[in-house]
Amino acid sequence: MYKVVYLFIFLLFSFVYSINIYKMDTINDVDAYYLDNFSECNGLIVCSNHGNEPLAYEVVKEVLFNSSDYFSKDFNYCIVLQPSKYRIANRKRTTFEGLDPNRTFINLFSNSSVFIVSVIKKYKPVFIIDIHQAKRENVDFMYSFGDFCKVMLNIYKVDEFYGISESKIYTPSFYSLKSLQKELEDQSVQLFMSKGFKVGKYVPLNRDESYSAVSILRNYGAASGIFSVLFELPYSGNNFQVLRVILKDYLELMSKNQNKLKDYVQISKKVEGEYFHSRYFLVPLNYDAFEKLVNFIDLFGIDHYLTLENSNVFENVWQFGINKIQIKDVPEFKNFVYLSLDVNIKKVKLNMVSCLIKGSVISSFILNPIYGESVWNFSVFPYSKNYLPIYITLDGKNN
Repeated sequence: MYKVVYLFIFLLFSFVYSINIYKMDTINDVDAYYLDNFSECNGLIVCSNHGNEPLAYEVVKEVLFNSSDYFSKDFNYCIVLQPSKYRIANRKRTTFEGLDPNRTFINLFSNSSVFIVSVIKKYKPVFIIDIHQAKRENVDFMYSFGDFCKVMLNIYKVDEFYGISESKIYTPSFYSLKSLQKELEDQSVQLFMSKGFKVGKYVPLNRDESYSAVSILRNYGAASGIFSVLFELPYSGNNFQVLRVILKDYLELMSKNQNKLKDYVQISKKVEGEYFHSRYFLVPLNYDAFEKLVNFIDLFGIDHYLTLENSNVFENVWQFGINKIQIKDVPEFKNFVYLSLDVNIKKVKLNMVSCLIKGSVISSFILNPIYGESVWNFSVFPYSKNYLPIYITLDGKNN
């Protein structure tokens, strides 16, 4: 009799716990789940974006389905266990086409990046943890943070170089976010160091760690105003247990900082709004890839609207032209075409019915050739020496 009761209680508990885990609606190659703790806040955990780095998939899968107390109840979790089943099954770093999937968060050349971007748009997580592996022998764990302020500074410096930096970057909101970034980073590092493992900051071998490449998930998350952190673990050693311990404790740290993570999102939006408050990209309606463009920016949740027939005069518009296009060899973007553009900018007055696309960090990296993002989607933006259909206005619309 007692055995029957215990079995019933066990099954009931298992059922109650399991009904909170939902398989997310994905394409066949993606394996992802939503852990619903009925919280007002979501977090995003991305495992094994590179298929030859299976550790995160193995650890998170094990704790997701076998450890009901592992995930803090203060968040719901979007968990991308396998961004690509094909890559995990074949232990492949790259997509089927040979492209690095962690370089596709702007051009969306991989199905996994399309899915992850759509999750970010739909669930609006307040933190992102992106878990990778790297060839290192002298450490147990490495970390690196995305930083919205550094992304903004990259944009500001380029704007300043081209003489279009009419908005201020060093505002009270900017300094407030910079302080919050440091506080969250300091707490994170203190936690990492307290576990007794050999811990180091992750810096890619043979190249600088760039914040201008927002096609990388860590930077894309930061550019979207989300506190983002990269975990890197070595292939050898007791890495299963290291990740199991650090991830659990880190989720608890995120819980303790839930309000600060929400503040991070709000302040970054304020910084972005203050800087881009009067910026719009203008695309003429007769642009050949117009429908593709609209569908593309919709995936990112970028605001846009059509101008009216009788309200189409734009003054103080910066028009971008390309003098020269060169292909560059950039090791971190292997297998992508990386362009070096010689760009000229002039002020013009335009009369045209167009689509207005709100200026933001993400839309700027997608649409503006001066920021140097390496991996444009050329089917949407066919940049050429003679024709560049993108404009930007700093002063808004004058009728």
